[in-house]
Formats: sequence, structure tokens, C-alpha cells
Amino acid sequence: MSTEDPTSAPSAAPAACQTRIFLVVVDETEEMTVALHYAARRARSTGGRVALMHCIEPGDFQHWAAVEDLMRQERREEAEQLLQRLARDVVDICGSPRRSICARATRATSCWP
Repeated sequence: MSTEDPTSAPSAAPAACQTRIFLVVVDETEEMTVALHYAARRARSTGGRVALMHCIEPGDFQHWAAVEDLMRQERREEAEQLLQRLARDVVDICGSPRRSICARATRATSCWP
């Protein structure tokens, strides 16, 4: 039989579990810029963090593997530079650490017409 009072408040979770993370999907749209600034301001006001994610679409150039590898490396470097630039913007707005994720996406079929 438990000796705890069922009406007492539950014990607090560790602070690391309570940190809010605002994920911003990075692309070249105007909406992304608005979302980035909104997420950074919310992170500042709530003590949260901002995570930036950019997906790199796979190339269609499969004739020469070496050329495709070079193109893939160039796309990754461009994406990482973009994430670094945006990460500086996030730090300027909210001053908190951020996390950047650069992932290679696979093509997905759309469910929308």
C-alpha cells in the first residue's frame, strides 16, 4: 500500500525535460522567415530553444556517380551555410543555443492532387 497522498502535486520533472523546442523547417520561402522569427521570440519568452531543419532533396543525376557525389556535397555545404546564417539570426533574437539538422530527404509521393 502506498503512503503517498493522492491529492498532493506530482513531483516536478527534471528541468531538461521541460525545455520547449521550436522546430523550424528551413526553405527559401517568406513564410519560413516569419516562422523563424516567431519561434525565436517564443523561445526567448518561454526559455525554450530553436531547432532548424533543412532537407536536401536527392539529385536525379545518376549517369556518373562521381559527379552526383560532388553535386550532393555542394548541396550539403550550401544547406549548412544557410543553417549557420539563420542560426546567427536566432541567437541575435533570443540569445539561446539552437540545434541545426541537415538531412537528405527521399522523394515522397504527395497525397494531394
